[in-house]
Amino acid sequence: MEEEREKETRENWIVELRANPDRVRNPPNLKPGQFTRDQSWLMFELQDRRSARDRSEYANWQALIPEFGETVAHAYRDAAVNHWRHYLPSLRSEGAQGNSIPYSLIFGMAGLEIEASENVEFPDYLDEAHVRHALRYIFWQLNGFPIWLECIHQSFPDLVEEAVIVELLWELENTGSNKPMHYILHDLIYHAPWLHAPIAPVILDWVEANPTRIDANRNYCIKILVNGGIEKTRLAKLASRQIAQTNDPDSIAVWYALLVDCEPSKGIPEIEHWLSILDEEAATLAAQIFITTLVGDRHLNEGGPYFGRFRTAEHLKTLYILMHHHIQAKGDIHRSGGGVYSPTLRDDAQEARSRLFNLLSEIPGKASYTAISQLIQEHPDPDYRPWMVKQAYKRAEEDGDLEPWSADQVYAFDKSQTITPATHRQLFDLAVNRLLDLKNYVERGNDSPWQTWQRVDKETEMRRLIAGWLNQHRREQYTIAEEPEIANSQRMDIWVHNTKVRSPVPIELKLLDKGWSGPKLCERLRNQLVGDYLREESAGCGVMLLVWQGKIPTKRWLINGHRVGLSELAGALKLYWHGIAGEFPGVEAIDVILIDLATREKVAIQRIVVGTPDTYKPPLTRLQFSATIEKGQRKFRWPFLFFGTPGRIRTCDLQLRRLTPYPLGYGRVVSAHT
Repeated sequence: MEEEREKETRENWIVELRANPDRVRNPPNLKPGQFTRDQSWLMFELQDRRSARDRSEYANWQALIPEFGETVAHAYRDAAVNHWRHYLPSLRSEGAQGNSIPYSLIFGMAGLEIEASENVEFPDYLDEAHVRHALRYIFWQLNGFPIWLECIHQSFPDLVEEAVIVELLWELENTGSNKPMHYILHDLIYHAPWLHAPIAPVILDWVEANPTRIDANRNYCIKILVNGGIEKTRLAKLASRQIAQTNDPDSIAVWYALLVDCEPSKGIPEIEHWLSILDEEAATLAAQIFITTLVGDRHLNEGGPYFGRFRTAEHLKTLYILMHHHIQAKGDIHRSGGGVYSPTLRDDAQEARSRLFNLLSEIPGKASYTAISQLIQEHPDPDYRPWMVKQAYKRAEEDGDLEPWSADQVYAFDKSQTITPATHRQLFDLAVNRLLDLKNYVERGNDSPWQTWQRVDKETEMRRLIAGWLNQHRREQYTIAEEPEIANSQRMDIWVHNTKVRSPVPIELKLLDKGWSGPKLCERLRNQLVGDYLREESAGCGVMLLVWQGKIPTKRWLINGHRVGLSELAGALKLYWHGIAGEFPGVEAIDVILIDLATREKVAIQRIVVGTPDTYKPPLTRLQFSATIEKGQRKFRWPFLFFGTPGRIRTCDLQLRRLTPYPLGYGRVVSAHT
């Protein structure tokens, strides 16, 4: 019975509105800003249709047409548009309470929404007073800000920023120490990123003036400061001041995360020391807060990283070890197969700890391989070390792949079987290949100028010959410079350069006949080639080029405690480099190439040791060659076999120019070959 009466009343009301829609548009005796029963009931009609997902949906006046007709729907629209100009929303900064909102205010918000969406010239025709009036509505919107706020900001940025800053500072000043107010800061984070830049300096000034009052809004403020473009150095200083001025371990852990994100070389040693002086339980909790803030929770919804400056192999390895010390694997929670659960801080922390290693293993190149290899011995948990062996192998395997070629490089290779380098590593590979071509040409080429190059006395002349040959074979893929000066007034011997590659590839030249000892060669490789020429961040590859002219008797070099001959020298220096490579994570590759100018005149000698160890004597030498013998006016070829001690032949490494005048009794050797 009651339902029928309500239904009849509603039907009569609709008939009356259809007959007189002006009672909605212009109610009699209604003061500006007031709200009538007809208007509120029409709002409820929209809500009853379940279209009111948020307060802006009360602007959906077209939903009234099917039941009330177009005239009533238009009357509702006109009344709402008129209402927003006369209703004055109160503000929290003026004493308004935020726990309720009158329907009259919601009706005004609907009217403003309607006008903004239907008038293509909105808001350019509004004067300053109307803009300020409209901005009072933005703080009452559910789930962010009205969709028209950004449009108004584009036309009236100063007025919007002024209104927002007033309420923002009020929230900062009036937030308690325990939890945030969720007034405007929250909405600024997630719904108005375009306002972060203008309000970030205001927040920074307030935080610096009120260092002990930010805890409840700390994470919100940090996000706006970062997104607003505040410099990393200033944020690092802010973090350091906050660490020094607060006693709350949770807050200190968060500020350390920001410091490490901005200045890891400063922040990592500091948090390592801070954690070491806490008791075990407090250190574990602080480490969990720190790492989840630094790299984010499991869904990456909270925390950083903001700048990611700690994402280098060295820093990630240090952080990974540090977190394993304080968030030990033996205390990990294993949820697999345990059903539904709510993740705790510990769940997020152990995943964040694992994410550090994932970040490390994803970095290509030698630095990450070196760091992972070091973890094989340094990981705090021995159970992880066998797994580190596999990960190091995997990293090396992936780094063994060639760098991907561009489409242009593939096309060029198809045409000329060579490519123009686009990266520093490709330029290095090209330089090494050219030097190997030079080595092969000088040592084995039919028209090799080895005798001319042997007579060169000064390193500058040899450098000019090598640079000239490289220039002749550049194929427009690189340019060559001799002794270019770098920032510390030092000069590389030769560098290979390409305008598309940021850093050149240095070639360090050494003439072995000039008395270079093994330790001195090692020192030059370490301190000059690697330490000086490859200091630039984008330079990671270099070549040490050794030239042996054979002007002095064959010598041996002391490398890593072992004496090596000429044929082993390049390999020994490479082994020396591999032994120290971990100290230079930024240097990706070093090659050592040796050009032997005397190899063309050498005769192969095979030594045969006769006797047993008990009767060991200086070995006899077996020399076998074909000789052209000259006797009188006649020349003839003769197979020759000679046994003797090295002293009788003068040297085991007999060379043609030394063999040629050797007397045979019935003639003399004018040429010989194996």
